[in-house]
Amino acid sequence: MGMLRTILKRLRDLFSRIARRSESPANHSLTEVETEKNWLNLRYHADGQIKKPDELENEMENPPNLIDEKLLDRTSGSLIGMALGDALGAHVEFRPHAYLLANPVKDLEGGGTWGLKKGQFTDDTSMALCLANSLVVRRGFIPYDQLVRYKWWFEHGYMSSTGNCFDIGAATSQSLHEFIHRQTVFAESYRIPLEKLDYLSDP
Repeated sequence: MGMLRTILKRLRDLFSRIARRSESPANHSLTEVETEKNWLNLRYHADGQIKKPDELENEMENPPNLIDEKLLDRTSGSLIGMALGDALGAHVEFRPHAYLLANPVKDLEGGGTWGLKKGQFTDDTSMALCLANSLVVRRGFIPYDQLVRYKWWFEHGYMSSTGNCFDIGAATSQSLHEFIHRQTVFAESYRIPLEKLDYLSDP
């Protein structure tokens, strides 16, 4: 994706600024950021299986203050509409035009390329949910946090309807592999434990 490539370019500058602020490899000047909203972080069942978006509903908390109901309706509607539209076409993804003419989509169905169940969405919605969660928890556009969540989806199935990353585009995969590589190099250079790397704040 072009957006991921743009974010990676910005990350190169970000890592450079972080490195300049670090007085020594043993004393980096970063702080850890982990949301108090547990459903926005990686969550697992007792058996080690990741919790899927629909399973996190019981862990969600009501906002502490009054919110704009009209804005909430618009936001919810756009996300639900996106997921429904994605699920509606999931079973015909990658089908040729002739097939679609002969078999027009009229209702939610299972099957297709990925053998999804009726109503399950694809990687497009998963990545959009990663972006939405990042915007909520960081209260703004933070490229590093967004890429971390895309990585969680890629490696752990975060925000996937099936609990795993069953499809990913070539450009997205390449970009995320590059991001993971840069994370690892940075962690080794500044002696940052890998388990803390995803929760570093931006400078």
